[in-house]
Amino acid sequence: LYNKLQADSTSTWSKIQTDSTYLDDRIQVNIIDIAAINTENDADSTAIWNKVQADSTYLDDRIATNIADIATLDAEVDADSTALYNKLQADSTSTWSKIQTDSTYLDDRIATNATNIGTNVTAIGNLETLSGAGAGATNLGTGFTGTTISDNTTITGALQDLEDAVEAVTTPSLQNAYAEGNTITTNSTDGILSVSGTEQIVLTSSQASATAIDINADNLGGGIDIDAGASTGTINIDGGGAIGIGTNGNDAGAINIGTSTGARTITVGNTTLTNTTETELNAARVDINAGVNGVQIDAQGASNLTVGATSGSLETLTLSATNAGAGNADVAITGEDGVSITSSTSGGVTIDANTAGTVDINSAAGAINIGNDAVAQPINIGTGAAARAITVGNASGATAVNIESGTGGVSFNSTSTTTTTANVTGGFSMSTDNFTASSSVSNPITVGNRSVLNVADTDAGSDTPISLTGGVSDGQMLILILTSSSNSTPSQAAVNLPDSGNVRLSGAWTPSGNEVGSTISLMWNTTLSAWVELYRSAN
Repeated sequence: LYNKLQADSTSTWSKIQTDSTYLDDRIQVNIIDIAAINTENDADSTAIWNKVQADSTYLDDRIATNIADIATLDAEVDADSTALYNKLQADSTSTWSKIQTDSTYLDDRIATNATNIGTNVTAIGNLETLSGAGAGATNLGTGFTGTTISDNTTITGALQDLEDAVEAVTTPSLQNAYAEGNTITTNSTDGILSVSGTEQIVLTSSQASATAIDINADNLGGGIDIDAGASTGTINIDGGGAIGIGTNGNDAGAINIGTSTGARTITVGNTTLTNTTETELNAARVDINAGVNGVQIDAQGASNLTVGATSGSLETLTLSATNAGAGNADVAITGEDGVSITSSTSGGVTIDANTAGTVDINSAAGAINIGNDAVAQPINIGTGAAARAITVGNASGATAVNIESGTGGVSFNSTSTTTTTANVTGGFSMSTDNFTASSSVSNPITVGNRSVLNVADTDAGSDTPISLTGGVSDGQMLILILTSSSNSTPSQAAVNLPDSGNVRLSGAWTPSGNEVGSTISLMWNTTLSAWVELYRSAN
């Protein structure tokens, strides 16, 4: 050990000497580096000082230059001010001279206008004298002794009266006014005015009046008869404005169009799609009758057949078909994209077969919907007080009948004193729900509108407690089924529904972990406010 210590001591001392020599060498190197850095710093300081001195000299030169520039600007401003003052002096003198010239011109114009006004006053007096109405008059007064020119009219009005009177003068000879081989004759015996001939007869007026051409039968018993001769002749009545028939006065005489017994087509309006042609029939009553070929009303756009009643009584739109013979009389309503019958008020829609007929609602390829909108109103089928059989569905093929309800439930009632039966060929199922009893303390089951509940016991202990909320309606059925159990000891009770509170049992329902599939059936009784046991099974 001593030798070992001596050897280690010698080695350590040798190492210390070696390291000391290395440190001395590094210190010498650092001293040399520091000296070099100091030299570089001295050089940099000298360069920076020289730069500062040079910049200071440059700034002094710039300041001196700016002072000189300011002095030059001051001199230029003084010169500009003097020039501006001289210019204003010259402009003021020129403006004053212009004002004096304009004043002389205005004086001359005023004198000229005064002379012209005097001349115009004289002319106006002459016009007043010429009109004969006197000074200040606004019309010609009442100085006319005849009836042609109206009293208190203007000159324009008087000229219009004269023009109207001249144009109203009857042509002395109708025959002279109408030539070209046509004749105008008056029968002195019966007073008939006859216009006839082989040429075209044209009545033309350029008057801008609603009665430019006026044909009247003034006698109360007189009429107007317009006929086209041959079978190919037509009668055309056209106008750029409205064409009125029976629009004057309040006469109650009938207006007849196409009432002769001839077989003819009567056309009113047109179906040109590029214009807004409209045919409108207005009357206290519109009566459309047709023979054996029927009545056909066609349209290429949306159409309305509406009774717009404004009276307080009931107004009805009736579509009916009758047949006095042996055939049928049907009313057919057809729509290529459907038929919609809608009542826009609270009156509703009524479809009745008032005799022995049936009411059929069928669909060729789609569903038949009744009450498929979102309006919360009852749907009544067969609620009339009559003894009838109400049939829903059929037993053909895969026919299905689905009855669904919300929170209001489904109610089946019968007043029969005999047995009411429900015959089902096939399975009868009730919707189920699942409940997990996981707490060893409390597991309340919210029943709601459920009828079958699968109860899964996930608590490892025994007698997992469960309880029930109340039913939603009197007579509600509820079946509880134990579907699984996690009991560590299967022979012990999996769940425990006690006979207490709102549950009336023959004893607590405690199926064991070995009795998965056990059931209990209950019914809610509103009088007792409790679930009453019907039966149970231990499976």
